[in-house]
Amino acid sequence: MANLDLDTSKLVDDYKQIEATIISENSIFDKTIKYLESSFNDKSLAPKDKITIQSNLMSSMAVNLTAKALEIALNLQQTKNQLELANGELELKKEQTKNQIELAKQELALKQQQTNSQIELAKAEIEQTKNQIELSKAELELKSNQTKSQIELANSQIELSKQELALKQQQTNSQIELANKELELKKEQTKSQIELAKAEIEFNKARTALVTAQTATETQKKNAVIREIASYDDQQRIKEAEIITNAVFGYASGGVAVPGELSSKMLDLIDKITPNS
Repeated sequence: MANLDLDTSKLVDDYKQIEATIISENSIFDKTIKYLESSFNDKSLAPKDKITIQSNLMSSMAVNLTAKALEIALNLQQTKNQLELANGELELKKEQTKNQIELAKQELALKQQQTNSQIELAKAEIEQTKNQIELSKAELELKSNQTKSQIELANSQIELSKQELALKQQQTNSQIELANKELELKKEQTKSQIELAKAEIEFNKARTALVTAQTATETQKKNAVIREIASYDDQQRIKEAEIITNAVFGYASGGVAVPGELSSKMLDLIDKITPNS
């Protein structure tokens, strides 16, 4: 029987042909490279991140391609050796049929030769198992690198989402604060208007009460009532002018525009209580 030996020159030639076929134009490898380039051009990633991810993917693909091409070439070489071995065994059987007379003499040598061939075959199988183990390790390493890249990409996306959420929360807080300030300003304006209205109501009540009292005694104290009414009117005009003036100053000190009607009323009251020159 022939030994199961590898032809390293043929193995290299087979590997080169297989590698050329795998990376040829329109092959799966070529289409994958084009797809990756197109996909990364469409993604809004930083140049450094693009280079890192592309380098990792290209490195993993190169390792996988090399291992696969070497595996195919090795399988071809092993198949060839197994065929040669089978042909040798067939020739041996033919030789055994022709030499049946000498079978007894050559039986021991034949068994020894068969045992050697089995040992060589076992060695070849052990070598093949070792190669398969190495290939499995390489595939495991490739999957580990891919998983790490996916985890890093997921973490980057999570961090970006956190930053966007924080920005939106900050914008919302600013809008709420502005709305609260506007509400407080409106409350102050409303409060001032209510105070002014109450003052006008009290003034009108007091004036009505005074007129009623003066009317009841007008027939007896006409001249005195006239003087008292004039004095009271002056006092009320002064009081009203103070109230209106305080309201105007309240608007101004609060940074709020003074209503035009209120400002005109204040000037009229001041003119009424100012002696004519």
